[in-house]
Formats: sequence, C-alpha cells, structure tokens
Amino acid sequence: MQSGDTEAFGALYARHHVAAHRVARAVCHDTGRSQEVVQEAFISIWRARATFQPHRGDVAGWTLRIVHNRAIHVARRNAAIESRREDLAALPARTAASDVVAEIESRELSDSLKAAVRRLPIAQREVITMAFFDGLTHTEIAAALRLPPGTVKGRARLGLMRLRRQIDAGQQ
Repeated sequence: MQSGDTEAFGALYARHHVAAHRVARAVCHDTGRSQEVVQEAFISIWRARATFQPHRGDVAGWTLRIVHNRAIHVARRNAAIESRREDLAALPARTAASDVVAEIESRELSDSLKAAVRRLPIAQREVITMAFFDGLTHTEIAAALRLPPGTVKGRARLGLMRLRRQIDAGQQ
C-alpha cells in the first residue's frame, strides 16, 4: 500500500472497515457521521500511507487511531456547531425594519393620544381613563365615582368629541 498499490489498500479497508465503523460510532453516536468519519479517515490513510512506520505498531492500530482521531475531530466540530445553533436560537428574534417603523408610529400615536387625554377637563379625563385604560364599564365607573350612569355617559361622550377634535386638528 505504501507504494501506491490500490489492491493492498482495498484489502486494508476490507479487513478493518467494520472495526473502524464501531470506533467512529462509539465516538460520534450517529451512524451518518460515523460513516462520514470512516470515509474521511480512509482517504486520510491513503494520502498518509507513506508515513506508516511498522516498527511503531501494526497497521490495525495505526488505522483505528486515525479513525478515532478523525471521529473526535468531527464530534467536536459538530458539538461547536450545535452550540452555536443553540446560542442563536436563544437570541431574541430580530424585528424587521417595517416592524420597527410600525412600533415607532404606534408609540408616537400612543404618546399623542395620552397628551390629548391630559388636555381634557378633569371630569372627562377621569371617565375616559377609567373606561379606555382601566377597562371599566359605564356602570362600574358610575359606582366608583358615585355618579349617575347618565352623567358618566355624558362625560365620556363629551370627552371623546374633544379628543376627536384635538386629533383632527393635530393631523392638519
């Protein structure tokens, strides 16, 4: 094999591919990745065939050591990729530019509406705030303020008409 004999390389593969798959599977814990590891390892073995030194050990040990090292490399690489994926998944989703514009417009509208409500007479402001910001019904507002329901409805109607005029005047 060291001299480039492909038949010798085929014999090496035939003898050791099953053990190589077991080693790779033990490290990678994934059949697909272990097959990738074995393929890469045997390509590496073919390219590094001239570096084999028989006095340092047998071919089986050398082959399985290369497979094991390749498997560790692939497992670490995949762990790093998975870690980055998890980190990215944990990041809050970025909003699109149009979402940002919509958010800004919504805040501006909210701020102008709150300013318009603050300019209402206190009796109307109180009823509008309780109805629209606190979510109370006319009956609940009447009970809380100890007012007749008709008075609460009248203040709400007057307050809404003033708000409408303020908003219409601000848009011109």
